[in-house]
Amino acid sequence: MTISSISVKKFQRRVLFAGASGLFTDGYMLGSISPALPGAIATLGLGSTGAGAVAAAPFLGLLLGSLFGGPVIDRYGRRIPFVWDMWLFLLFAIGHVFVHGLADLVALRFLTGLLLGVDYVAGKVYVSECVANERRGVMMSWLSVSWIAGYTTAFVAGSGLRQIFGANDWRLIFASASVPVLVAIAFRRNLPETAPWLAHHGRIKAALAVGRRCFGAHWTPTTAAASPVPHSSGWKALVRPPQHRVTFGVVAFYSLHNVPYLVLNTFLPGVLAGVGVRNPFTAGILYDALILAGALVGLKLIDVVGRRTLAIGSLCIQAALLFGVIACSTSPQITLILLALFGAVLASADSLTYAYPPECFPTALRALGIGLTVAASRALATVATFIFPQLVTTYGMQRVIAGLGLVLAVGAAICAATLQETRDAHIT
Repeated sequence: MTISSISVKKFQRRVLFAGASGLFTDGYMLGSISPALPGAIATLGLGSTGAGAVAAAPFLGLLLGSLFGGPVIDRYGRRIPFVWDMWLFLLFAIGHVFVHGLADLVALRFLTGLLLGVDYVAGKVYVSECVANERRGVMMSWLSVSWIAGYTTAFVAGSGLRQIFGANDWRLIFASASVPVLVAIAFRRNLPETAPWLAHHGRIKAALAVGRRCFGAHWTPTTAAASPVPHSSGWKALVRPPQHRVTFGVVAFYSLHNVPYLVLNTFLPGVLAGVGVRNPFTAGILYDALILAGALVGLKLIDVVGRRTLAIGSLCIQAALLFGVIACSTSPQITLILLALFGAVLASADSLTYAYPPECFPTALRALGIGLTVAASRALATVATFIFPQLVTTYGMQRVIAGLGLVLAVGAAICAATLQETRDAHIT
């Protein structure tokens, strides 16, 4: 192994850790809502509408941050938001300590979500443009593992903090996100702009310097990367041939995959109690452990079975498992097993939300396309999390879970009609 190849591997590992630590933080910030929300409800006297607003606020922020962050990231670069947004995360995390009312909490959760939306796009684009094509599936999947690890860690840490300090210390649960934020700040410090973006904007000399640092001495920019698309054509290019079919398919999968995931996990204790599980904390730990295990399985599946097959198959299996929950509702043990398997299957396919979109959009439209997919999923998640408590009150948990299963079944049909395989796609 030459010094050059050692240097390349070292740099790519650093980029992976930089992206993974940020995604861990993102997952932790969203995952903290589940253990913190009961205490916030009790302390602030929130009803179902107030609880729904607190749960939905970050998703509305995510929608706007990803939608409007995408064009900015495509035009002005990936590096600045990727390196610097964690400092704002630190400020927002600590800010939860000073919340004294519903309006304060909703506003802070919204701002956190706004920044999350920008970071989701910047992180996925940055890492995808800095890792080798042959390793991209696995390395991007580690971002999914990191996000899920952050989400599950927030549940465990938050539940532990509640037992130590009591439900009234929900502010501390939210503020504890400052710990992983500091780790992400350290990894992201002094990283360069990505080579494809530099080449796309005509900065070939700088692109060569960064590209050879990322991929080796023989790297050169592709013709596509060196042939920029005018910025004014970005949004139109996403919805016009030949890109329109790809855009619709990716947006459909991303949205219909994420909505049941985010809704069920946000209200996990209530979901478990609603299907007859008597110990929500222990069951929640098992559920989260299997989600993490599923994400690790996804590391292998994404390159073995391919992107398209994994997307369609996972949605079909998840729908079947939720219908099984309804059919076996009289047995809490079987219900818990089915829900845990649902989480594991869902998590194994979650790697696609990191590897698939960057492969489906060219350099000139990559952040814009990823921003649109994230925004669309968060638009549905915002509505779903806001109305979820009212739906459960009106129709009961069983019928709501059946509705989520139907959503997944419809998603599988849409994906079968629109998605294409991108396993061998080249980004750089």
